[in-house]
Amino acid sequence: MCQIIFKNENCVFFFKTRKHNGFMNYFLIILGLIVIFSIPSVFGEEIPSWVKNSAGWWADGTINDRDFLNGIQYLVSNGIVSVSQDSSYDKLFIGGFDLSNAGPFEGNSYAQYTIIMFSDHQCEKCVNWLSHEKKIIDEKLIHSGIAKFFLLDYPMLGEDSVTAAEASYCALEQGNYFEYLDILNKKYAGIQNGWASVNALVEYSKTLDLNFDEFDNCLFWDQQALRVDYNKKVALSHGVVGTPTFFVIGPDDQIEKIVGPQPPMIFEAVIMEMK
Repeated sequence: MCQIIFKNENCVFFFKTRKHNGFMNYFLIILGLIVIFSIPSVFGEEIPSWVKNSAGWWADGTINDRDFLNGIQYLVSNGIVSVSQDSSYDKLFIGGFDLSNAGPFEGNSYAQYTIIMFSDHQCEKCVNWLSHEKKIIDEKLIHSGIAKFFLLDYPMLGEDSVTAAEASYCALEQGNYFEYLDILNKKYAGIQNGWASVNALVEYSKTLDLNFDEFDNCLFWDQQALRVDYNKKVALSHGVVGTPTFFVIGPDDQIEKIVGPQPPMIFEAVIMEMK
């Protein structure tokens, strides 16, 4: 759900996220600031009227900028909302692919070839490929220094796909990205049946050397939501419509698209052709 109110060049966006432990989370984006707040679910799942009214009064000029910002400041100072600035990542482009928001890659940074996989954590074919074919590719192409491997999100199978992708980046914030991905692959149990729910994802974090409160807050407040959405847009911009989808990029930015859970010999053949 999104409501947009315009005032000249200023814009207010409301995004409802998800219910967690009896609270409904919201993003309120104002003038480039991301204001994240939670409301007890007893009030329902609609944006609270006091939030819409305040933003509406500001948008139509009933209250001035100072009064509106003073209201936001009051909410922040009293712990009702929290405010964070959208973080930026170092730009990384390979073969026209924006990998700035991808997780860490596997392999040697000087490898001439790059393999990009667009995946969904609830995609059975993706999980099977990562658990089997990927191990052979690791041995023949990644560990040998021929190619490096990036995994990007293309969550398309439901809300839990998005949440699982966010959780992987919450783990990344504490240096356990690959370890958490391994847990997700081992815990895979289908689509939208609870294994990748918020509560389950938080429980998985307890098996790693993580600060539980930090991880819980990261997932609860959707701190990685923009990152996941950004990677999905990268996928769409390159014509990805399903998972798994791969792209092999050569040293001269040659690009070969590979659709589906193909065997390692296909990737080897593509790289040989590019040489």
